[in-house]
Amino acid sequence: MKGVRKASMSLVIAVALLLIVSPASSATVFTVDTLNYTKSESLSPASSVDRFELRATANEAFRYSVNADTTGSCVQLYFSKGHDLGVYFQYLVSYSQDNCVGSYSNSFSVGSSDGTDFTITITTTDDYDMNYTLNIEKMTASIPDWFCPLFVVIILIGIVAIVVISVRNRKRKAAMQPVQPTPQPPYIPPSLPPQ
Repeated sequence: MKGVRKASMSLVIAVALLLIVSPASSATVFTVDTLNYTKSESLSPASSVDRFELRATANEAFRYSVNADTTGSCVQLYFSKGHDLGVYFQYLVSYSQDNCVGSYSNSFSVGSSDGTDFTITITTTDDYDMNYTLNIEKMTASIPDWFCPLFVVIILIGIVAIVVISVRNRKRKAAMQPVQPTPQPPYIPPSLPPQ
C-alpha cells in the first residue's frame, strides 16, 4: 500500500511539474550577444512566443524595432527586466507595445538600479503563421545617469553665487556714495573802502 501511495504521489508531482513547466517551454529563447542584432523569425499558433535575452550595464542603451513582415499580420513587443520569465511576467509599459500593430520601435537607457539582464518578448494575436523582423542596437548612452543631478546642483550654486555677488555689490556701492557738501553761500568779494 505504501508503494502504491508513493508511486501515485510521484505521478501527481510529475504531472504538476509538467503542467507548470510546459507553457513556459513553448517560448523560443534567443541570446542577443552582438551590438547590432537582426533576426527574422516566424511565429506559429503552436509556438506563439519568442524571447530575446540581452545584457547591459548602466549608461548603456538599447534601440529596438520590430516589423510584422506577413501582410495583414500584427506583432506585440514586451520589454522586461530579467531573464527566465515565466508565463505570467511583468513588463515595462512605457517601453512595450501591448496592442497588436504592424511595427513598433523604442529605446531604453539602462540606469544604475535597472540591473543587467533584460528580455524582449515577441508575440502576436494572429491565429496563423506570422513572419517578423527584430532589430536591436546596443549603444552607450549619450548622457550618464549622474550628469543631470550634478548639472542641477551646479546651476543652483551658480544662481546663489550671482545673488550673493549682486547683493554685496549693491551694499558696497551704497557705502561708497560720495557725501554731498552742504551748499556754501556764493563768495562776494569785499568791497573797497571809498576814497
